Amino acid sequence: MLVGGAPAREQPIHASLVRPMLYFGVERQVIAVEATLVAALLFGVGPHLATFVVAAVVLLAVHPTMVWLTARDPQVTEVFLRSRSYADYYAPHGVVGARPRPPRVRPSVPRVR
Repeated sequence: MLVGGAPAREQPIHASLVRPMLYFGVERQVIAVEATLVAALLFGVGPHLATFVVAAVVLLAVHPTMVWLTARDPQVTEVFLRSRSYADYYAPHGVVGARPRPPRVRPSVPRVR
C-alpha cells in the first residue's frame, strides 16, 4: 500500500502505550481496595490475631490471584464490573408461527361435594 507515494512500513508500538498502568501488578482500583481493607482492619479493628490473619489472606492469597488475572487481561476488573450490569437472564419471546396456548379456565366458586 502506498502512503504519500512511499510504501507503508510496519512500526512497532511499545506495550506501555496500549497497556494500562499497573501498580504492584494490578489495576489502581484493586490495590486501593486491598490497601484500604488491610488499613481498616489494622487501624479500625485493632491489631488482633484475627485481623492479622485476614490481612495475611488478602496480601498472600487475594493479591497474587489478582496479579495472575491481571497478567492475562489487564482490564479484568473493569470488564467484570461492566458485565455485572447485564441481565442474568433474557425474557422469553414467542415464535412467529407458534399457536397460542388456550387459557386455563378456573372456576371462581369451588364446587360443593
